[in-house]
Amino acid sequence: MEWLKWFVGATTDPKFAVIARRSKKNLASVIAVWAMLLERAGQADDRGEVEGFDCEGADIVLGLEDGAACSILQAMRDKGLITNGRITNWDKRQRRDEPEAVKERKRLQREREKLAAEMA
Repeated sequence: MEWLKWFVGATTDPKFAVIARRSKKNLASVIAVWAMLLERAGQADDRGEVEGFDCEGADIVLGLEDGAACSILQAMRDKGLITNGRITNWDKRQRRDEPEAVKERKRLQREREKLAAEMA
């Protein structure tokens, strides 16, 4: 299973309100399209890429009027959230490197689980 980071405060970030105003769509639709874009970016072979996002499919899945997702997508491009077909700053915000402390905790957890399985 692939994971992506969702930042606390994303739903109240003023840039999404700006995108809603510019696209003339409601904030809930903007956030839903953003979530779909993040999922697409997370599943892409080149993580972060959203080129070819299916706006029509998003409209249908989200129950939006025709063209709404494309309008939101364009407003996101104009605001700088998407650059050259990629989520801007994807690699910085979705970095996979883990701090050493996290790696050590996970290593110890695996050891405990292995020991518990051997004892069972």
